[in-house]
Amino acid sequence: MLKVIAAGRLGRNAEHRTTQGGTDICSFSVACDVGFGENKSTVWVDVAKFGKGAEGLSKILSKGDSVTVVGDLTTREHEGKTYLQVRSDEVTL
Repeated sequence: MLKVIAAGRLGRNAEHRTTQGGTDICSFSVACDVGFGENKSTVWVDVAKFGKGAEGLSKILSKGDSVTVVGDLTTREHEGKTYLQVRSDEVTL
C-alpha cells in the first residue's frame, strides 16, 4: 500500500454515484502543480471517496475548489496512458 497526500484544485465538479451493492462514491479530479518557474507542470489525479460522507461531499465540491486528499495511490492504464488514482481516506477543503 502506498499512502499519498495530494493538494490542488478541482478540475470539474464532484460526481456522486452508487454501486449495485449500495456503496456511495464521490469522484473528482485534482490538478496538482509540480516544479517551479519554466519547469512548472500539472499532474492530474483522479480521486474516489467511498462510503460514509461521499454523497454529502459531492454536493459541496465544485470546479476550482482547493482540496487536499490523503489516501491509497493506484494507477490504471487506458489506451496507452497511465492514470494516477487515489482511493481517499480523507478530504480537506
